[in-house]
Amino acid sequence: MDEVFDLSKFDSYREDNRREVKSAEGGLPASLWDSYSAMANTYGGVIICGVKENKDGTWIPTGMKDVTKLKRNLWNQANDQKKVSANLLSESGVKTYDRIVMSNSGTIIPGKKQMLRGGISEPRNKSIFKMFNLIGIGEHAGSGVPDIFEVWNSEGLKIPEVEEQFGVDVPDRTTLVLPLVEKFHDYHLNHHPGDKVGDNPGDNTTSLWDHRKSAIVDLLIEEPKLSIDAISSRLNLTRRQVERSINMLKEEQRLFRDGSARSGHWVVRS
Repeated sequence: MDEVFDLSKFDSYREDNRREVKSAEGGLPASLWDSYSAMANTYGGVIICGVKENKDGTWIPTGMKDVTKLKRNLWNQANDQKKVSANLLSESGVKTYDRIVMSNSGTIIPGKKQMLRGGISEPRNKSIFKMFNLIGIGEHAGSGVPDIFEVWNSEGLKIPEVEEQFGVDVPDRTTLVLPLVEKFHDYHLNHHPGDKVGDNPGDNTTSLWDHRKSAIVDLLIEEPKLSIDAISSRLNLTRRQVERSINMLKEEQRLFRDGSARSGHWVVRS
């Protein structure tokens, strides 16, 4: 697989008889198994989900919601002889990319704290930096990293990590890790480390809605006066998702509101 698809070469790839992309935004597409069969009967290949093809042939990531469910459906369908005559997939052949890692030699010139605040930039090559600014390509000095953090926050993803490596035997290096995991996912697992995330209440794993409800309950135990909007912001869920989760908790008699929306507080029942 690695010789057919290398994430670091993503921008250079185009669809061919060894590589195909599927957005999979609404679940596993039926065409996935047509591509699977075609590759199985020729030279093999890679199907990349969560990516769509632009009109010019380039690829753009679209992301996937509920990867746990998609992977379960993938294996269920792969082992269903009504869908596929033979399952040629292996665990090592199905990969999930949950982070983007970028690394550069050297340390952060203005310092890590200043880089995260923004506003000051110390480019390693000032001539190239000036040239890009003159032709209108360069961004405002010192805005890049804060912009990245803002995008990750607005998308509800776990906060990026900046790591600096100092050493005698190895060169200095700075690494930026961009997680592709939702914040509320980590919040829940920190409180319930034994849970796994599933989708159906009948599964042995925790359903997605149970996952959200548990995260809300944990948060309200700590801060019972939070508003709907505050819960939404804290867990990076939509207002509708929070309201639906709270309604479900009320129906289960696990949560109720004591007092008015303005001055009351939430009461969690064990």
